[in-house]
Amino acid sequence: MIDTHIHLDEEAYAPDREEVITRQREAGVEAMIVPGVNAASIEGILDVCRRHKGYCFPALGFHPQDVFEADWKEQWTVIERAIREHRDEIVAIGEIGLDYHYDTTYKEGQHEVFQRQLNLAQELNLPVMIHNRDATEDTLRILKSQITNHQSPMTNHQ
Repeated sequence: MIDTHIHLDEEAYAPDREEVITRQREAGVEAMIVPGVNAASIEGILDVCRRHKGYCFPALGFHPQDVFEADWKEQWTVIERAIREHRDEIVAIGEIGLDYHYDTTYKEGQHEVFQRQLNLAQELNLPVMIHNRDATEDTLRILKSQITNHQSPMTNHQ
């Protein structure tokens, strides 16, 4: 059993992070993936995963709820650089996707960031961890477009 999504790097886990990991192991969890949400989360994720190498695995990405400020393009530059620099450590690009639950002000920015991350995942041959809340139609449209635009002759059998 693998926990595919646990934000162990977050401050809420700080007081008992080691106990959480111990309980997970005792419960039969064989590995955990720790996803990124923004540029600020990168170092914490890498640190937790390096301290528990072979058990905790990092994923770096830009969560749609964090695409809300004018600086999202600057954040994306930092995240993309980190993904490329740590390609040999990370197991996925994530947590990425769309989230319209609280606010749709930055909907177009979310679309652009999602597409950029999907393109990078395709380029680096990495899986993605998708977050979708109240945005299923757009999430599926973007994913279908990604598949259509990146099909190789070997995967496009008629």
